[in-house]
Amino acid sequence: MRRKLFLSVVLSLVALIGFAQVNPQAPLELDKKVLYGKLDNGLTYYVMHNEKPAQRADFYIVTNVGAVQETPDQDGLAHFLEHMCFNGTKHFPGKGIISYMESIGCAFGANINAGTGYEMTSYMLNNVPVTREGIIDSSLLILFDWSAFVTNDPAEIDAERGVILEEKRTRDGYQWRQQVALMKTLFKGSALENVSLIGSEENLKNFKPESLVNFYKTWYRPDMQSIIVVGDVDAEAVVGKIKDLFGQLPKAENPKAKQPVVVPENATPIVTIFTDKENNSTGVMFAAKSPAIPMQYRGLGLAMLNGLMENLVSNMVNERLSDIARKADAPFLGASFGVSKLCNTCEATAGNVEFKDGDAVNAFTAFVTEIEKLKRYGFTEGEVTRAKDNLLQHYEKAVEGASSRKNADFVRPLLNNFFFNEPYMTPEMELQLAQALCSQMNAKVLNQIIPMFLQETNILILYNGPEKEGLVNPTKEELLQVLAAVKNSEIAANVEESTNEPLLDASKLK
Repeated sequence: MRRKLFLSVVLSLVALIGFAQVNPQAPLELDKKVLYGKLDNGLTYYVMHNEKPAQRADFYIVTNVGAVQETPDQDGLAHFLEHMCFNGTKHFPGKGIISYMESIGCAFGANINAGTGYEMTSYMLNNVPVTREGIIDSSLLILFDWSAFVTNDPAEIDAERGVILEEKRTRDGYQWRQQVALMKTLFKGSALENVSLIGSEENLKNFKPESLVNFYKTWYRPDMQSIIVVGDVDAEAVVGKIKDLFGQLPKAENPKAKQPVVVPENATPIVTIFTDKENNSTGVMFAAKSPAIPMQYRGLGLAMLNGLMENLVSNMVNERLSDIARKADAPFLGASFGVSKLCNTCEATAGNVEFKDGDAVNAFTAFVTEIEKLKRYGFTEGEVTRAKDNLLQHYEKAVEGASSRKNADFVRPLLNNFFFNEPYMTPEMELQLAQALCSQMNAKVLNQIIPMFLQETNILILYNGPEKEGLVNPTKEELLQVLAAVKNSEIAANVEESTNEPLLDASKLK
């Protein structure tokens, strides 16, 4: 598939250009202020001291599973289990967790929360006032109970059914229906295609408590979990507490393996026409999916090189699209382009174009024409120079603001390391690497990798529009005809204009 080919191209570029200051096949240097380790039972921990804000800390326990791991009888129960974690544990019966946290000035929702995703689940105690040692101990004990000692009392489960059903009712709007259509398009033929997160009404009403307990016992285990603590704490002491407390959890015997999501290839485009009476905007998503970089490569310089090239390409395409949208006779209202992760095993080079009702074919034609132009002619040196300058400014600003980072700014990179094996580096190191890699980038290099971004297969198209009287939405056939027509059309290359004239005449200023 494309990713294997892309990696081989990147390695060829490495051999061709050479990177004197960066070895793309060597591990990237992680932030040494983070205390990282694994317990014998497989549990991972990240602990970091940070004094902004003073006497505050964030506590997380994350589990590397989500709704896609559900069996048919467990539809919606990954999310249901999230609720049960606040309805009784070994050391905090009933609403004990919420009551304790409120007693130290924390509020449910703002400071005490959780989130269930398709592939991961997170529980967090945010901005906790760690003014005494007992609060740190109690916060870790809450994480400990969530890890393996949620009561899941059948009476509490039955009491929570109505809460979940009401949440499902309030979610059932246009945006949720659009999300369902998007999932069916992006993940057609995979385990994620029909995962709903919240579950069906029938299963929420009738599932047996054993189904939820089985999900909890199967997946909530040390080798699938990580503890993250960032804040104004003694990091070494907290690591000792984690080892003493979570080291008590037994290593799982015959643990069930987490099956990776396999998103099938598609030789012909998958096209979805989604319309809804509540929708008040019109647009088309155009994407080319591909396998994500394998986990074992994501901590290497190769991955950063890949990410930089993706950012540069996205920056330059967005500059072109923005220039078009600003014209008086622009064919669309706005458009964007970028590379994003769809799931842990799949990513997509995707664009979105928005336009006036009834103007889908014209707008989509203009967008696809820009993509085709890029395939034929590539970028200019001027575009690459501007993109590199913009990208390096981003890294420079990160260095400037490094000393003012708060706890939440550190947590996200640590979550990404646990879930996706992405490195957590200091802003200074990231800037140094970015400067070294960008110094070797030019139009010739980036134009070589354009075919890897914009393949002819694995194409996905999703039209999103309103349902209203008098509006004729495009058909699948019309959108496919746009692709064929543009591919066979004559397209001129962009002509880059430059000027050395001053932006204004200073002598005329009053």
